[in-house]
Amino acid sequence: MIVIRQGHPLFDQLNDINDLQKHLPKCVDEIREWFKMYKTADGKPENTFAFEGRAMDRDFATKVVEETHHSWKELRAGKLENPKKLWLH
Repeated sequence: MIVIRQGHPLFDQLNDINDLQKHLPKCVDEIREWFKMYKTADGKPENTFAFEGRAMDRDFATKVVEETHHSWKELRAGKLENPKKLWLH
């Protein structure tokens, strides 16, 4: 999830990934490249990404956060039969 601090000059203009790509067109590619390469300095392989590396929109990211938070709460409450099987629907 990419966020912007309140008070940043573009704060009111950046509400979704498309806004970020419009106002800062190289930003998403640069973030992706950093996450792809940052472990290689330690001799580890490049990271790979789901969704063919596409940046997903705000609604998708919010749904992921909500679902994983729900799963975490279920896990903490002991309500999951098999806690190793946590995945997004």
